[in-house]
Amino acid sequence: MAKAKSAATKTPVRRTPRERFEKYVAPRTQKVLDSLELLSHCGNRLSNQFDEDDVDKIFGAIRAAVDKAQAVFDTPGAGRNTFTL
Repeated sequence: MAKAKSAATKTPVRRTPRERFEKYVAPRTQKVLDSLELLSHCGNRLSNQFDEDDVDKIFGAIRAAVDKAQAVFDTPGAGRNTFTL
């Protein structure tokens, strides 16, 4: 049996750019922070074997990713793939 359409159709909620930013930035930032906390659990030298080179590689990769993400905030159009002739 098909559902009948309601007389009042739902209008999509139009959010401002600031509202969209606030909606997404807090949970995404928290996800990054939670992941870093989980990563820190690997730093227990009694349970895991690693050396300073390993640590440098890990945090070098993280710093590079943070720098790339921050560049998108600091520079309009940064991080976007653009095509020019």
